[in-house]
Amino acid sequence: MKTLTQKDFSEYENVPTVKYEKSNFRLAFYFLPKEKYNAILNIYAFFSYLDEIVDSANSENDKKRERLNWWKNEIDFLYSENYSKNRLFPLKNIIEKFQIPQEYFTILINGIGKDLEKKQYENFDELLEYCYGVASIVGLFCINIFVDSPKQIDENMKQYAINLGYALQLTNIIRDVYSDSLRGYFYLPKEDLLKFNYSEQDILDCKYNENFVSLMEFQSERAMYFYQIAENFLPKENKNQFKSAEIMKRIYFRLLQKIKRKNFNIFKRKISLSKFEKIKATVG
Repeated sequence: MKTLTQKDFSEYENVPTVKYEKSNFRLAFYFLPKEKYNAILNIYAFFSYLDEIVDSANSENDKKRERLNWWKNEIDFLYSENYSKNRLFPLKNIIEKFQIPQEYFTILINGIGKDLEKKQYENFDELLEYCYGVASIVGLFCINIFVDSPKQIDENMKQYAINLGYALQLTNIIRDVYSDSLRGYFYLPKEDLLKFNYSEQDILDCKYNENFVSLMEFQSERAMYFYQIAENFLPKENKNQFKSAEIMKRIYFRLLQKIKRKNFNIFKRKISLSKFEKIKATVG
């Protein structure tokens, strides 16, 4: 199976090639069988490409919306009876091989597109809905690839993926509070900022005080809750099948622990795991 790259999607869409950051995902998926590993890389290349459409500073929001809608139409084409082989054939293969529901793509594209509509969320329920569309849905994509047959997927597996997605995305939000604010995004809910007497301007001013630490401890406890819920939904007999997801869980859980050890001082520098720390997380 050909491994798709950002260049493939750019050339297919007839736009300049984008650049994207490497992530923890390749390390986590390294232990998958080759066919599943390549499928995951293709899926993530597409996800990263969609992210870049929204994050790019090179075009207006209306143009970005047009491009996301264009990709919705292309996904419709991939699922249609009229599909004819083209550059996206590897993606078509994955869809058929692993029986990926079309609604997953729709939810993902709509979720990514929310960043064009909202810069902040009023309450945690709104934020959780956003997390579902950009992270939990990715977990649902992945379990179709992890299992030997989609017929094996049950509600427990889905809830594992959904809640792990919440945990990972909330960890990202905690880590990136300051860097996101510089792009105009404030993912911490307004109701939480009010509760802890902290403001968007305080974030921009790098105001590190007891209020901020309490606010972040509150966010951390929420993330920890979803890590535990995910753990509860995954039976021990399924852990080997979901080894890659468990590696991701350990990497991000350890990242959250490291942020806590730094007492949530994310203003000095972006807190991340070293390569050695990530490797340690892969072995438990």
